[in-house]
Amino acid sequence: MGKNVLVTGGLGFAGSYVGQQLVDDGHCPYLFDISENKDIIKQLEIEDEVKIIKGDITDSADLTRAIGQNNITHVIHLAALLIDQSQERPRETIDVNLGGMNNVLEAARAFETQLERIVWASSETVYGSAELYDNPPVSESDLVNPMTLYGASKLYCERQAELYNEKLG
Repeated sequence: MGKNVLVTGGLGFAGSYVGQQLVDDGHCPYLFDISENKDIIKQLEIEDEVKIIKGDITDSADLTRAIGQNNITHVIHLAALLIDQSQERPRETIDVNLGGMNNVLEAARAFETQLERIVWASSETVYGSAELYDNPPVSESDLVNPMTLYGASKLYCERQAELYNEKLG
């Protein structure tokens, strides 16, 4: 039997395609998003095979309600403001990208016996421009040097997740 998987940012580009893959793999995707735009999931022809939960990643109550009421066992956290949006709306970027990540990590603590796994996507933007490195492609062992607020927010979230894992389990 498939898993109940919550995908934050589930109606976005990446989230919709993750939802499609989850459907193909026999899981039950719950697409959690503040947006109501179903264009991508309609194009993918999965609208009837996913469950949509309208929610705001910056509202911890929305997130915990979605997890608790739907017996979610896995979370794939993709909700974020992207590069252009981050430059235009820096305060909202902090709320969505950093606060949203914190809400996911706190939900993992609150539902530690229910949630089996949290997956989160970082970004190559944590490394900055490829011109900064002697031998592209850049590897994970290279020094990080984000050059955008988006990249900096993703780097912070990487560290936040590492610290939660180390200190809080």
